[in-house]
Amino acid sequence: MLIPARQLYSLLTASEKRYLYVLAVMLTGMAGFEVVGVASVMPFLALVGDPQLVTTNRWMAEVYNWFGLESEKTFVIYCGLFSLAMLLVSNGVRFLASWAQLRFAHMTNYALSTRLFRLYLMQPYSFFLTHNSSEIGKNILNEAAVVTVDMLFRMLVIVSRGFIIVAILTFMFIQAPLISLVLFSCFGGCYVLAYLFTRKTMARVGHKRTRAMSDRFRIAGDAFRGIKAVKAANCERHFFDLFSGVAHVYARQCTINEVVAVSPRFVLEVIAFGSMIVLVLFFFVTDRAIGQILPLLGMYAIGGFKMMPALQQMFAAVTNIRFYAPTLRQLHSDFNEYRKSEAAFSDGTGMFGFNDGIRFRDVSFAYDAESGNVLENMDVTIFRNEMVGIVGSTGSGKTTAIDMLLGLIVPDKGALEVDGRPLDPGNVWAWRGQIGYVPQNINLLDDTVAVNIAFGVASSDIDRERVVRAAKIANIHDHIMHNMPDGYESVVGEQGVRLSGGQRQRIGIARALYHDPELLILDEATSALDTETEKGVMESIKTLAGKKTIVMIAHRISTLSDCDRVFILDNGRVAAVGSYEDLLQRNASLLRKQAGQNLGPVHEPGVSGCGEGV
Repeated sequence: MLIPARQLYSLLTASEKRYLYVLAVMLTGMAGFEVVGVASVMPFLALVGDPQLVTTNRWMAEVYNWFGLESEKTFVIYCGLFSLAMLLVSNGVRFLASWAQLRFAHMTNYALSTRLFRLYLMQPYSFFLTHNSSEIGKNILNEAAVVTVDMLFRMLVIVSRGFIIVAILTFMFIQAPLISLVLFSCFGGCYVLAYLFTRKTMARVGHKRTRAMSDRFRIAGDAFRGIKAVKAANCERHFFDLFSGVAHVYARQCTINEVVAVSPRFVLEVIAFGSMIVLVLFFFVTDRAIGQILPLLGMYAIGGFKMMPALQQMFAAVTNIRFYAPTLRQLHSDFNEYRKSEAAFSDGTGMFGFNDGIRFRDVSFAYDAESGNVLENMDVTIFRNEMVGIVGSTGSGKTTAIDMLLGLIVPDKGALEVDGRPLDPGNVWAWRGQIGYVPQNINLLDDTVAVNIAFGVASSDIDRERVVRAAKIANIHDHIMHNMPDGYESVVGEQGVRLSGGQRQRIGIARALYHDPELLILDEATSALDTETEKGVMESIKTLAGKKTIVMIAHRISTLSDCDRVFILDNGRVAAVGSYEDLLQRNASLLRKQAGQNLGPVHEPGVSGCGEGV
């Protein structure tokens, strides 16, 4: 496909398409003004060559008499000023048209990038298990601009310059058919040949550029997300070499694209000015008067001056579109594939009642067919305001069960039901609004403590009393007030780099409690805390027992002692259920096995409560 206009057009909204039609009308008008600007020069040059035309040419004589001018020289001056004015007007119209094109391209870039951001953001959790976040970021932050600014704008350039060329050629053909045909054949033929010789090269370098761009984002993301490990392993040079290699490939492809885009211009300049010299020599040899050839030379010069840049811009636009076509195909494919799943989700509004309990009804789940089921016929109920602990060895299905409870993944078989109502894409947003979740690794924003606790709430809407209440329960309030320079307005740095692991974890717990959720899920939430700090946090959480439904994955078995029930998972199945004491008496060996050797003895004294997770 020479110009993938249909794919690009399909990415536009209805309002953007309407604006495009208005723009097309504006570009047509611009071409008309360009012709008027060129046409106005011919009478002026004819008068300069032969002032007697004021009396011998019928049309000029009528204009001369209508204005009541007193001399031919004055008329020539007025004609010159009129030609200059028309050139100024045509350039002014072209400036406005260029502004409209640029505004359309950049505003479409804004709209497309935000639609892409929403599109990816609204995908199910399983999408992010198989897609690199750097690739997603690249598409939103870079490739959307490529499609709009580098492709859509250039398509508009092709249309606008095409209108200008057709209009000027039509006018020139009426005045001098032979010269017009020669002019267009030389200029147009050169660009057509250049395109035919370079189209395969541009397609190839376009694919290389797309791959290199993806690799640049991926390598930079890997290096800076794991900067601590990179520094500790002294492997900065390794990541630099990787990035340098792909960046060099990217730069080479961009260079090839730009060189190919501008190369015909240098040949055309020689042809254009050489042709003018040949035309002058032709008229000189045939002994024609300067007055006869001056209007034609003027038309040739002005027409060539307008046409050659237009042709050059059209060729550069076609070349760049060919170069960036792989990017458009990728985004077009993403829109078509993921738009369907985005439409399946609600906007997160509405209520979702939670009055009785949550049931995993005969649930089975596998991430892929080859690895087998992670959960197998799981059928358990968690009652409202119950405190439940989950324990199991690595790979037993704990995290998968939590992800399903969060509505991040859906069962392959069976259903997750809340008060007997299955979770589905239409109600999962409302369900998550009742959950406070604390993962093992807390993702902190490079912002203030208050913003991090009230995660997802605009700064102006943050409830400071809620922030303080949640921080006190998480046992982090005193540290914030006494050890941080600006209290709750202190900036924590990227990923909370200015905080210790335990402090980050406590802010994560406060975040989960900010909205006063009905269901609190702690996934090894106190694993980074020392024993004394964990004890204080767990004592605070214990005060919520009987008021909130609490589900915890435990990293110390003793923290399960106050749970109403403990579930032991083994290879995706519920191997045993009961109170801590009951399991300790009947299934001590299984409990020890699933807890793991690193967790200490089953009888380990310590924190009471239903702590975080194994």
